[in-house]
Amino acid sequence: NRIVSISRHLQFRQSRQVVRNAGNTISRTMCTSAEAPVLVEQTGSVAHVLLNRPKKFNALNLPMVRQLSPLYTTWLSESSPVKCIVMEGAGGKAFCAGGDVADVRTQLIEGGSLPQDFFYEEYQLNYKIAKAYEEKGIVQMSVWDGVTMGGGVGLSLHGKIRIATENTLFAMPETGIGLFPDV
Repeated sequence: NRIVSISRHLQFRQSRQVVRNAGNTISRTMCTSAEAPVLVEQTGSVAHVLLNRPKKFNALNLPMVRQLSPLYTTWLSESSPVKCIVMEGAGGKAFCAGGDVADVRTQLIEGGSLPQDFFYEEYQLNYKIAKAYEEKGIVQMSVWDGVTMGGGVGLSLHGKIRIATENTLFAMPETGIGLFPDV
């Protein structure tokens, strides 16, 4: 059963790659721009999530968290048909390199609220992901292909299934600077 699911995912991934290379938007339901930091396509009971910041190794930022959080709230609702979420990163070099530390650092220096807002909202999103299977039986399958660090680990480790490819580089570097990790 898992082999069939993975096979279907890989077929979808290949067909989506062709669409993305043609410059079209992959989502029919929840995304309107190929430039969006997160692209989402829902087909029946399966939601496909593509972290779409390949130039930044799909580093997680506050707009991404704010786009994902209401989606998970919707998917966790009683009326949602979603039973499986497939999450991956765009560009072929990273699933997610973690939180966008450059944005957080800049705002910290300037006295902005981004550091507090980012971590608070990211951890709330992680909690929703962690509860998805327990509360609604939603299986999240994350494909770790390339760099998978920090916040990317938080987005995926709480899900039910993680697939690490031969290209995966896994790390939690924030622990080296004393930051409390989200996993």
